[in-house]
Order: sequence, then C-alpha cells, then structure tokens
Amino acid sequence: MQEERVTVNEKYEIVIDWSKNIFKALRYGEEWRNLVGDNLILAMAYRIQELEQVVKDKISPSSLSSLSDESRRQP
Repeated sequence: MQEERVTVNEKYEIVIDWSKNIFKALRYGEEWRNLVGDNLILAMAYRIQELEQVVKDKISPSSLSSLSDESRRQP
C-alpha cells in the first residue's frame, strides 16, 4: 500500500502508510501528532475519503458551489 493523504480544511493532513507503519497528522504541513493506535481518527479519515469520492463522482463543481450557497442561507 502506498502513502495516502487526507486533507482537512487546508490546515490538517492525515498521512497513512501501513507498509512503513506511518499514521500521523500534519498541521500546516508540519508534523503534529502520531496517530498510530487512534482508531477513531482512522475511521474518520477513511469516511472523509469516501465522502470526497462520492462528491467528486456525483456533483459537478458548479452544483457544489450552489449547494454551499443554499446551506449558508438556511438558519
């Protein structure tokens, strides 16, 4: 398995590479936390990847921007 990265809000990045026993978080590109053994973070990282793929596959960029505009208008 090669290295996988999940970016969250351009501030954090989760790096996963099981072949090298790497599971860590970067904050603004700098090493922040070792996440080995933190299954909650792992589950969330995989869920983020799944949801990003769903959005990429089903929603065009123009649809996505109009969706965000609608969500901002709701109370």
